[in-house]
Amino acid sequence: MTDGNVILVGVDGSPESLAAVDWAVARAACQGWRVHILCAYSLPSFTTASLDGGYAALDDSAVRAGAQAVIDEAVERVKKSGVAVTSSLETGDPAGVLVDLSEEAALAVVGTRGGGGFADRLLGTVSSALPAHSHCPAVVVPQRTEGAEFTPVRRIVVGVDGSAPKIGRASCRERV
Repeated sequence: MTDGNVILVGVDGSPESLAAVDWAVARAACQGWRVHILCAYSLPSFTTASLDGGYAALDDSAVRAGAQAVIDEAVERVKKSGVAVTSSLETGDPAGVLVDLSEEAALAVVGTRGGGGFADRLLGTVSSALPAHSHCPAVVVPQRTEGAEFTPVRRIVVGVDGSAPKIGRASCRERV
């Protein structure tokens, strides 16, 4: 992910994260950038009841396979658009992994919140932590209820720290 013209998208398989993928693809198409899909997970460790006070490690093969399926679904979604896509599966705290990788991205994107499974691990805290700690601009794509009437966004909060912008004006007139 060393090229600066990349949009980093955190996914967990939830509808909210797939909406973030769609938003990122539309933005990448406008800018001529590529998309990098990331799924990160961590396994809990438990202290054992033994006298040595050691930790019990869990076999992560099932969790890893599930996370890979989430990435595969998101990558297929991007490939249909024609936008260049790369992906990675990382172990570690999802918010921390995304913040670390945001150093190499022009934009980081996640959905608003999770709804179970990987969603609770990724988007519950990430949608709060990423904008606060990201090394690049971050977008949290709002949740939409399917079939609900479209309500235009009336307010957008933008944090400014005085540094030079990394993203120029959109060269695309399409609504992203």
